[in-house]
Amino acid sequence: MNPPETTRYDVVIVGGGHNALVAAAYLARAGRSVVILERQDAVGGAAVSERPWPGVDARLSRYSYLVSLLPQKIIDDLDLHIELRRRRYSSYTPDPADPTRGILIDTQDAEATAASFT
Repeated sequence: MNPPETTRYDVVIVGGGHNALVAAAYLARAGRSVVILERQDAVGGAAVSERPWPGVDARLSRYSYLVSLLPQKIIDDLDLHIELRRRRYSSYTPDPADPTRGILIDTQDAEATAASFT
């Protein structure tokens, strides 16, 4: 929705990424009138998921680790009702020289993680 041209705001935020949304929420809670201008069809920036392959019903997070960096203070300040869960496998990076090997980050198996680095 486009705001009328005569509308005035205390703050204009250009870009609707996750940091902009947090800033807008704090400003609005402080009594400021805020508008966010985003050129994409959806807000959220790197914190959104997408379907990267046509015809495949799979949603992947662009940068899911960003959610894990969300400070508890922001969750509390903005009274967000979210539950963050850790996944067992944080990442796997194949070795370009030997695709049968790679670096595994397994949050439940420190030995497997350590072994993948040797």
